[in-house]
Amino acid sequence: MIRRYKKKITALLLLLVMLLLFTRLIGLNWGLPYPLHPDERNMADAVTRLSCDPDEGWRECFHPGFFAYGQAPLYIAYGDVTMWHALTGRLGDSITFVEAAMALRLQSVAYSLLTVWVLMLIVQKVWDHVTAAGAVAKGVVAEGLAAKAPHKGRQLERYIPYVTILVFTFQAYAIQYAHFGTTESLLMLLYASIVLVTLQLYERVTLKRVAFVGVLLGIGVGVKISSLVFAGLPGIVVLGACLRSDPQLWKKLKMVLRYGLCMLFIAMLTAIIISPHNLINWQDFLSSMNYEVGVGDGSTRVFYTRQFENTIPWLFQFITIFPFSHGQAQLFLFVLGFFFLPWRNGYINILRLAFLMYFLPSGWLYAKWSRFMAPVMPIMTLLAYIFVLHVVGRWRARLVQGIGIIVGLVLLTAQGVAYLPIYASRDVRFEASEWMIKNIPEGSHVLLETGNVVNLPIQDPDTPYQPSSFTVRPLDVYNLDGSSELQAELDQEREKADYIVIASRRVFANHTCRWPDQSPAEAFYREINPLLSGRYPGWCDEKKDTYPAVNRFFTQLLDEQRYQLVEEFTSYPRIDVFGTTLLEFPDEYAEEAWTVFDHPVVRVYRAVRSVDVVENP
Repeated sequence: MIRRYKKKITALLLLLVMLLLFTRLIGLNWGLPYPLHPDERNMADAVTRLSCDPDEGWRECFHPGFFAYGQAPLYIAYGDVTMWHALTGRLGDSITFVEAAMALRLQSVAYSLLTVWVLMLIVQKVWDHVTAAGAVAKGVVAEGLAAKAPHKGRQLERYIPYVTILVFTFQAYAIQYAHFGTTESLLMLLYASIVLVTLQLYERVTLKRVAFVGVLLGIGVGVKISSLVFAGLPGIVVLGACLRSDPQLWKKLKMVLRYGLCMLFIAMLTAIIISPHNLINWQDFLSSMNYEVGVGDGSTRVFYTRQFENTIPWLFQFITIFPFSHGQAQLFLFVLGFFFLPWRNGYINILRLAFLMYFLPSGWLYAKWSRFMAPVMPIMTLLAYIFVLHVVGRWRARLVQGIGIIVGLVLLTAQGVAYLPIYASRDVRFEASEWMIKNIPEGSHVLLETGNVVNLPIQDPDTPYQPSSFTVRPLDVYNLDGSSELQAELDQEREKADYIVIASRRVFANHTCRWPDQSPAEAFYREINPLLSGRYPGWCDEKKDTYPAVNRFFTQLLDEQRYQLVEEFTSYPRIDVFGTTLLEFPDEYAEEAWTVFDHPVVRVYRAVRSVDVVENP
């Protein structure tokens, strides 16, 4: 009987792991061979350039020529592709962009899988101290308190590992970042690991644990310098333990110096080891960091950060990032968990502190990309999930507990389940390109808004079709207001244009308050209500004053009867059952980096001539 039970448990674990792998690997080659993600493109290009020619000197050996991120992910990708070449008899061949991008994406998958394991360990440790019985056993709360609030959550312990895997299998942010050959999955893993070790430090501070935090911190800083903020959480816990350790002040200071210097030294050494060219080519690294810091704090204004003008720190993330990365239901559960989970529980408070220590400084930055919030996203899910367990664990009947867990799972995972079709389906830009080639008449003049990573139409490598038989004229709308020549060129091209293609929301959403599916009344309501925009009131008027030419272009495109929206291509997160869409989560209002790389909305407008019948699109 016991042997049969163990076999069932093993089979269940294997099934869950396979499901986890499926969500991370499905459609992993999305968009290739095109460089549709700019950060991934930069990293993949750096991998293709790696080489070590003795004639060039040791300073140039494996010089990445790129310092926005550290060298470790690049070297690992280079090693993976080189090994693949050796196994396939192509050793010595140049590394292609596609090979480099796939190697980087597979790294993200591996980090994402490890993160689920770390999060499972965190849940197990925290949950053991959320239940009253566990809290008494660990000496966290008094028996009197436990007697007043008996907790039935101990019955859930045998199911928690499996439910935890399911919860973190279907997280939209984890699925998305596992499909990007960037550093977000690695940073999530590192921060989750630091949280786990910090929980252990809360129980007992040891030099070994402090040193391990130093290694994790060093890897994070070596990969991305902003990971310095990771040090705040373990630093506060260790400092608190040192201050409580001994009544004599000099002994407290001695412990603080001992642990602090140990963490700092190991972190610095680790960072240098995994990213040696940051030190070898210090001036190049420093120049890159000055630029990145300027972009982050807004002192260096570039066209691709215009969406952050007039944004309200911290509110912007809760309006345009978290509802889409976690889902509105999970975000609501996170808020409940943050405020209503036991405040006397030190383990829960560490999770709260882990969120605040990262979110407050990072959320204050001028640049508020979704990826800046990646390390803290699993912490939010942890608090939401533990809150569900806490509530369900107080119910006595096992049947009611089971129903509660199922409902909680649906609320926690709906957004992630809906995100899978984005990668299971054909890329929306391939669909739009094929439609353009098949439906735009020969000889037509097509005006294409540029500023995206690729210009349409593009060829789908899996479904080749005939080359376009029309003329495509790209126009730099981003810089329209800074150039009278571009404005004159736009007027000329618009008179000739038979079709206008808007390849994403990047321009109109960052320079105007108008959306193709939004009425002027809706735009005005969003302008005066910052809770719906994450921006200060009056931001629409400022955009009109700052970018009058861009506003005029899109006003004419959207408001006048000179153009018809003839086709719109979307790939919103959705839940399909037997080909029928049950739920769809339009997310074009999300912070642009959440959508424009892997599932933008592409719109095709047709010019209405005097001989055409004008219809409302």
